[in-house]
Amino acid sequence: MGNSIDRFACVLALVSLALAIDAGLAKAGPPLCGDLDSSTPKEGVFSGDPSGPSGPDEQSRRSGSGVDPSSINRTGRSFFQEGCQLYEQGLYAQATDRFLVSLGQEPRAETYRYLGECFDVLGRPTLASIHLARYVRQVPTDGHAWNRLGCVQLKCERYDEALASFGQLTRLNQEMGRRGTRSALVQQGQSLIRAGRFRQAEQSFTAALEIEGFDSEAREGVRQSMSGFSNDQGPVR
Repeated sequence: MGNSIDRFACVLALVSLALAIDAGLAKAGPPLCGDLDSSTPKEGVFSGDPSGPSGPDEQSRRSGSGVDPSSINRTGRSFFQEGCQLYEQGLYAQATDRFLVSLGQEPRAETYRYLGECFDVLGRPTLASIHLARYVRQVPTDGHAWNRLGCVQLKCERYDEALASFGQLTRLNQEMGRRGTRSALVQQGQSLIRAGRFRQAEQSFTAALEIEGFDSEAREGVRQSMSGFSNDQGPVR
């Protein structure tokens, strides 16, 4: 009788233990999906979680700020190359962004030239002249850059600077330099006429005629200048 009671008590104890273990497992629940595999992204509950740092909300935020999430470890050269591709596609505003980032990481002469050309096309001649001037200081043998710098300076009505740029160009390419200088002198003369400085204007037009004697704009400029001598507003240079 005693042995039967002992056996019954033993079985009862084992059943109770089994029930307790089962209850404990039920409370613990399944493991989190992020713990299933060490390769699962740890940022966010799982890889598709829109509230995590890799979800679409975060992508939208980064895109809205103009920052490419994949650009964190990119080099200045990669930005430069991307800028060149955008430039060739005619996407000058986007190219400018890439060139500016590239310039901040790895300054190079060519970046200044591209930026100058982009700003010129985008209607920002002052910025264009700044970057082109930096480029020609580093690459003074680039005649096309001197020509573009002179043209941009004309847009800014900085005639003396433009004449200096075309003077540098003349040393590299006499024909291009002479054409640029003639154009600068004519535009300078026209500006002086608008300012009422007729004698100075006449000098500019005459200098242009010395380069190209049959220049119709310069010849007309001389005529207008001389007709305004009596109303001249400025001293003779």
